[in-house]
Amino acid sequence: MRSLAPVQAGAPPVISISESEVPLVDGALVNRDLTPRIDVTDDFDPAPRVEITLDGGPWRSGSLVSVEGRHSLHVVATDATGKSAERTLAFEIDKTRPALTVTS
Repeated sequence: MRSLAPVQAGAPPVISISESEVPLVDGALVNRDLTPRIDVTDDFDPAPRVEITLDGGPWRSGSLVSVEGRHSLHVVATDATGKSAERTLAFEIDKTRPALTVTS
């Protein structure tokens, strides 16, 4: 009698983070509000489980981030076979215009 091994996906999910359809890079410094979008693809599972936090609290992809300061976006994606991937991305929002002082 033969036993069959369980099917395993070849690779863990792939996590992409973008803003305005452009990849958001780790350490980005911007002078405006951001609306990051998280996309997760997997070669085995069409709907992997995705957990997202912003600054340690639950967050939803496509939500506006408008508070000035440094932020940390953390994503964990797990497919149906249990394979997982993690990605952490830091960015900073600074909307304060520089001050110019002229002295004579």
